[in-house]
Amino acid sequence: MERKELNKLIGKNIRWLRKNTSIYVKGKKTILNQTYLGKFLGIIPQQISKFEIGKNELGAVQVYQYSKFFNVPIDTLFEKDLVNQKYNKEVVIKDEYLYQLSGTLTKNYPYA
Repeated sequence: MERKELNKLIGKNIRWLRKNTSIYVKGKKTILNQTYLGKFLGIIPQQISKFEIGKNELGAVQVYQYSKFFNVPIDTLFEKDLVNQKYNKEVVIKDEYLYQLSGTLTKNYPYA
């Protein structure tokens, strides 16, 4: 697979994972958008957009960060048929902290 095709595949998978992740902000459920994801990962939404369309290449650290955030193995980001798999994640932003629905603290999140 060529580099360009691989970038598009990874981007498509990141976009699919993001759109299948719900967040609760101040009690309201919404789909994880690029702005919130950027805040979680410490990058701007425009960069996420470029990754998702395959325009920019992700480095190893970024691939690792995405896999950790979405709680999936790294090779998930390289799968061709990810859309056919089941995935649904929900997170809660409460008191400036990011929690899994189980109540486990995931990360300090100074943007609520």
